[in-house]
Amino acid sequence: MDYRINIPDKEFYTCEDYAKLPEGAPCQLVGGKLITTPSPTPYHQYISSRIEKNLLILWRKGI
Repeated sequence: MDYRINIPDKEFYTCEDYAKLPEGAPCQLVGGKLITTPSPTPYHQYISSRIEKNLLILWRKGI
């Protein structure tokens, strides 16, 4: 998905500014700062899927 956010640069953002963002935008409002969360890297996704696979194996064994 493409989340191009078109709000002016500010020193301090408000809840109203945050409410203008599109639904699902990868951003958080923390202490008046608008923080953009980066997408996971392919390596992160690979490690995450390996962990999930191993947990599923353990769950099926009843551990």
